Amino acid sequence: MYLPVRRNARGYYPTVNNAWRMFDRMVEDFATDETRSITTDIVENEQEYLITSELPGLEKKDVRISIDKNQLVIEAEIREETEEKDKNWIRRERYQGSYKRSFILNDSCDREQIKAEMDKGVLNVHIPKAAPLVSKQIEIK
Repeated sequence: MYLPVRRNARGYYPTVNNAWRMFDRMVEDFATDETRSITTDIVENEQEYLITSELPGLEKKDVRISIDKNQLVIEAEIREETEEKDKNWIRRERYQGSYKRSFILNDSCDREQIKAEMDKGVLNVHIPKAAPLVSKQIEIK
């Protein structure tokens, strides 16, 4: 069997080109990281910043919040296992994945007073604003 793989000005012949594209997509899909981003809303008022994140199906034991240098990091791990039994067969499916989102904390954030609560798959992170920096004169002696 002969496959035309000679390159022309527009790449390989169309059928081979399409096959390579399909193969590349399959490898990319297989090799991609299973980390997903978290859907998030951020609201600012006079006292704080409020980050609201949707994590459906997760409980607070599945979620970790940390501060790494100047970043607030929210991570979550999900593991699901489903089993269905019928007369002659059993179906069992497993899913594992993770979510991750990070936010830069600037000098207006009070890192020591950050609080979080979670209810019915909705995570609220309260980041209080720090006292504003004041200017002052330094006397030269």
